[in-house]
Amino acid sequence: MYIFETYVSDFVLCLILWAGLFVAFFLTELFTSQFFAIWFSVGSIGALIAALFDVPPLLQLLIFSLLTALLIVFIRPIAYKLLKIKYHPTNADLIIGKEGVVIASIDNLNGKGRVRVKGLDWAAKSENGSDIGSGDAVIIKKIEGVTLVVAPKFEN
Repeated sequence: MYIFETYVSDFVLCLILWAGLFVAFFLTELFTSQFFAIWFSVGSIGALIAALFDVPPLLQLLIFSLLTALLIVFIRPIAYKLLKIKYHPTNADLIIGKEGVVIASIDNLNGKGRVRVKGLDWAAKSENGSDIGSGDAVIIKKIEGVTLVVAPKFEN
């Protein structure tokens, strides 16, 4: 190691290390989009700046660790809320809570039942397991795969 140290100083090694870590964390964030590795890349920039001022390597590591931890704990939740993509319901999700009409009696035990909602026929099952007769009005409670989970509009 002595031969290598004569050609490259600790100063240069630290610069290479922190610059390399910055690039690695930045590329990781680009390819994973988990909004986590970016804080490590910012921490490595802090350590790189410290290395430019010839701060001892252990202090550089401390700066990297503390800066990264602070960013993850305090800034990440705020940034995540500000940048989070809002959920937009799909066409199918828009029928939840709507009224439909049973066109084939619903029998959960035999896996039978069809409901028409907004002109479309869907496989259906009862939310509470009870049978629902043809022609009855139902409310769509949720969608499981391609099957509507429904409840009678008017309980007897």
